[in-house]
Amino acid sequence: EDSVLDESNPWNAMFQQLREYRIMNGDCQVPQKFTTTPKLGTWVKDQRKLYKNFKCAGNRRKIKPGRAAKLESLGLARGRNFPTAPSWGGSFGQLSELQQRVGNCNIPFDATHPTPLAKWAAYQRAEHKRWKKGFDSLLTQEQIGKLNGIGFNWKGPRL
Repeated sequence: EDSVLDESNPWNAMFQQLREYRIMNGDCQVPQKFTTTPKLGTWVKDQRKLYKNFKCAGNRRKIKPGRAAKLESLGLARGRNFPTAPSWGGSFGQLSELQQRVGNCNIPFDATHPTPLAKWAAYQRAEHKRWKKGFDSLLTQEQIGKLNGIGFNWKGPRL
């Protein structure tokens, strides 16, 4: 599957533009005619359509599961028929509850069917890796501190 750090891949290059938009604007609601990066609004619309096909039966063109997970990690709204992913705080709360129940933050990880919390944890690791390398990251210092505070394992699985 594509690495989000490999920007030579056209899909990843657009994903990186969406990441940058998300960091600057706090959401993924890219206007259809976004003047700064004209192709981004169209690309986001196309990704939503592919995601809808991914969730529906039929032989339509679909998005790869790994790409769908990457878009979910940014909080891309996928349309009114699909629930919005939980907030960072909501997912952190679930992880905190798990840590209190079992004494660690080791979420069972099935690469073919990862749970939403496992996907979220994998993306925290990917964002932390970006942060450590000096790239823009969706993780804040406060969020890193909270994860460290409950003993989050930064070396676990990544998507």
